[in-house]
Amino acid sequence: MAKVLAYLIVSVFLLFPGIANSLVRRHDVDDQKLLSLGAEFDAVGTVGGLADGTLIAPQWVLTAGHVARGAARRGRLTFSTATETVPVRAVFVHPNFSGPGAFDLGLLQLERPIETVKPIPLMVGQDVDLQGLELVLVGHGRHGVGNDPARLEDGQRRAGSNLVESVFADSLRFLFDAPGTQNITRLEVIPGPGDSGGPALLRLGDRYVVVAVSSAGSPGARGPGSYGALDTFARVESSRKWMDSVIAGSEEALNLAEQPDSGTRVVERAAVTGPANDVDLEGHPAGRQLLALLSVLVESESDLDEFVANRFGEGSRERRVDALSRLRTGFSGATLAGVARLEPRQVDAILNAPSGQLLLGVRIDEAGLIEAVFDGRP
Repeated sequence: MAKVLAYLIVSVFLLFPGIANSLVRRHDVDDQKLLSLGAEFDAVGTVGGLADGTLIAPQWVLTAGHVARGAARRGRLTFSTATETVPVRAVFVHPNFSGPGAFDLGLLQLERPIETVKPIPLMVGQDVDLQGLELVLVGHGRHGVGNDPARLEDGQRRAGSNLVESVFADSLRFLFDAPGTQNITRLEVIPGPGDSGGPALLRLGDRYVVVAVSSAGSPGARGPGSYGALDTFARVESSRKWMDSVIAGSEEALNLAEQPDSGTRVVERAAVTGPANDVDLEGHPAGRQLLALLSVLVESESDLDEFVANRFGEGSRERRVDALSRLRTGFSGATLAGVARLEPRQVDAILNAPSGQLLLGVRIDEAGLIEAVFDGRP
């Protein structure tokens, strides 16, 4: 496992295809409550009928980067609210986007403004500690409950809430808690498999603001969208300068490329690339930590408490041990297949597992200890 034998040359939008949001709720809450709350957020619509996006200005929609790229390459792209459907003129993908999690952001420029819906503004400049705050999650499509893997799809918009489990510079994490646990909300929900592009909203006074965008998730005890599932959202505040520059000067500032067989132009200032084949992860500081993490996840008898004590930097040991314990369910039997991202302090690897392809990433601090762990599922 010291070296990658085969690098998977595949676009991130194929690894993480966008389909309609599927908010999964706690099993003791009536679905009508989610429908009633969802009706308040007309600015959250569907992107090409495949995923979600939020109208943040009359002619601009915020979604996930992999949704934006993938949907546009499937054909002419549209954004739909409850009252109208508008073609997308151009797609802008965050220049640092390379997979799920941080910077998984995309902007859609519409052919014309939407005047019938009030946009939801972005969070910017507010001095708010997000840790433990209750945010509202909004989405369309398949839905269900946390103790039953069955899912239904009716295309209706739903909304619920969740507490921020973990805060990173460019991303947030949410945990799907079961009834009876300490941190559950009254309308506890989690995005389900394939969910992408929907917003996490914070209420400030009499209005809501967009805090983050749904990017990727990992399964819970009974599979995707079940209790114990973790979901990663890309934060918008740290990318506000990029979004402002795109909206202020999209035609002049960027080199627009015509997309073949599509009425939508796709703009990318940084391509999704990977390292060369045969990468020596043992010789890379973050790579060594990733290999050690994968080993402890695959070997069920390994001591997680000892691993966290020796490999992680400052932080709650108990919380990290609990998180890694939940990850073991999904990563059992996983093997390294390729590297999707290689930076001085971060490595994201593609894994083959009995349940399908997974993504596992590690970011280290200046001392070489693990600072953050990222995981995702196609």
